[in-house]
Amino acid sequence: VDPIIFIGDTIHWVWDEGSHDSVSDAGQKENWKSTLNGKGKTYDHTFTNEGTFTYFCTPHKSIMKGKIFVLDPAKTIDTITFNPASVKGGKTSTGTVTLKANAAADVVVTLTSSNTAVATVPASVTIKKGTNSITFTATTKTVTADTTVTINGQVGTAAKVPGTLKVTKN
Repeated sequence: VDPIIFIGDTIHWVWDEGSHDSVSDAGQKENWKSTLNGKGKTYDHTFTNEGTFTYFCTPHKSIMKGKIFVLDPAKTIDTITFNPASVKGGKTSTGTVTLKANAAADVVVTLTSSNTAVATVPASVTIKKGTNSITFTATTKTVTADTTVTINGQVGTAAKVPGTLKVTKN
């Protein structure tokens, strides 16, 4: 398993058997090297940089290796919510994109609708430095049946984060 963590999180390695270590590949923003350890030993490393970091076990380098994905919470969407969460077709709802932490710099969030025939949103919104959220308007169209629309938010190439808006018939 290649874990996904945030800046400031610590990875805790535990050796259950044999002789192992944890060594970061050269040339990365994060560098670590544990001593060669046996059963019952542990090693911790706290990550201070965003990125993908690869590592290996020296005695078993060809088969024991991995990646750790470290995200910056100030660039990571926590939630996308709507108020109201259910709206009659033809009405608007206020959407909110919230980050996991205050933005260290302006953060552009790309927004997409799973069904633009039912609900549209701006192509993008910008969360300003020092804040962790922004609101936007979701505009709906009249529908003949209740429809749930997924609005996805994405920062750069990070995973899309969904929010749902229910549009009801009049």
